[in-house]
Amino acid sequence: AHALFAIDLRSLALFRIAIALLLLIDLASRLWLLSANYTDAGALPRATSLLTHARDGLPSLYMLGGSTRFALALFLVAALAAVLLGIGWRTRIATVISWLLLDSLHSRHLLLLDGGDYLLRCLLFWGIFLPLGARGSLDARRLGPPRSAFVFSPASAALLLQVGCMFLVTGLTKTGPEWMDGTAIQYA
Repeated sequence: AHALFAIDLRSLALFRIAIALLLLIDLASRLWLLSANYTDAGALPRATSLLTHARDGLPSLYMLGGSTRFALALFLVAALAAVLLGIGWRTRIATVISWLLLDSLHSRHLLLLDGGDYLLRCLLFWGIFLPLGARGSLDARRLGPPRSAFVFSPASAALLLQVGCMFLVTGLTKTGPEWMDGTAIQYA
């Protein structure tokens, strides 16, 4: 089990930087329609969202204010947290804040989500429990070298299983008759 679920800390550093970049790209892509999607003046005001969308998880911080300024402020805090995550400064705190703000963003407008959004949120969640700042970060410079070059924990197993399951399930969905007879492109 150790050999299957241990992760090299250098890989986690690359993972941390990639997740931070994905968060920034995601925020930038959503910024174009900030008012239309995340404010009371847009397509889904807070009152309508509360009436039509059941909440399973945490409440959205975006529900605390409906103005463009408020939404932009949350976007800027999320971007700052992503930058701090990327450079590895107070990595665990930056990861938690990034996850909370991403969860809030997703909870604000469920109709805008796809499978990649859910996967990003899950990967970031598992990152909370991993030493993402152990290598290639400002935290690593401050704290010194780690005791081991690998991490083996339930979180490392969960992260690897999450990615493995994603590939397995997407592969299985491509085994239907429409893929075998060549009509999948027509349906797409």
